[in-house]
Amino acid sequence: MSWVTDNSIGFQPDLSMQRALAQLAASRMKYTFLKRFARVTPMDVFQELLTHKILNQINDLTVTTIEYEVFHNSKDAQVWCAQLNLLSVN
Repeated sequence: MSWVTDNSIGFQPDLSMQRALAQLAASRMKYTFLKRFARVTPMDVFQELLTHKILNQINDLTVTTIEYEVFHNSKDAQVWCAQLNLLSVN
C-alpha cells in the first residue's frame, strides 16, 4: 500500500509538533501495510528537510521502515506510488 499527501500549501509544524507527529505516526504503523509514502511540498528547501526529518524519526521509531520521497508535483508522486503496485505484481 502507498499514500500520497499533498502539502503544497506548506504546513510547517513547530519542533514539539514534529516529535508528536512522528510518535503518533510510528504508533499507528503497526496497523497498516504502508510501504511507500509520497509527500508533495512547495518548492522550499525547508519543507523538504522537515519532511525528511519527520519521516526519518518515524522510521527510527518503528520495526519496519517505509520508503518515502518528496515531490513538488502531485502527478509525479502518484506515479511513484503506483510503481509499487506494478513491482509487486511481477
